[in-house]
Amino acid sequence: LLAGTAAALLAMLVGAWRLASALGGGGALQTVRFMLDALSSAWLLGCVLVAMILGHYYLNIPGLAIRHLIRLCILAVAAASLRAILFTWGMFAGGGSLLSPVFGGEIAAGAILPAVVLVQRFLFGIAGALALSVMAWRTARIQSTQSATGILYIALIAALVGELASRYLLFDARLPL
Repeated sequence: LLAGTAAALLAMLVGAWRLASALGGGGALQTVRFMLDALSSAWLLGCVLVAMILGHYYLNIPGLAIRHLIRLCILAVAAASLRAILFTWGMFAGGGSLLSPVFGGEIAAGAILPAVVLVQRFLFGIAGALALSVMAWRTARIQSTQSATGILYIALIAALVGELASRYLLFDARLPL
């Protein structure tokens, strides 16, 4: 398990490094941002998914200790917070020059779709995932596991939509957000 985890982390870091180089470099800071982006994306999706699956066990075996679900929800909140920080960093990297194709005075005809996807990225992947993770954590704290599991379902969908929008912005519009 440890070897597989280490190999997956190494593969993510190498992939992020190669992607940063392929998209124009930007130096060591840009490479670090790409690596943090890959790791935090996997962390958010993994925490929400595992917490949702664990929530199902609480529905079937009510005597389980609730602290594990609460801890996973706290980790999901931390991951969503890191995603928000990285999103903000990406929005203002280089003095906002990344967004000039989208919001450079007038929105060009070819930039309407990236602008719409950017809004989806923020609403679902940042604000939605963070708010729903906090809701799931607070619900788990009052030991309402059925409600927490339902909220985690919605949080997983929001995180998936947000991460798909993030990848679209990265590969099609060249906006690493």
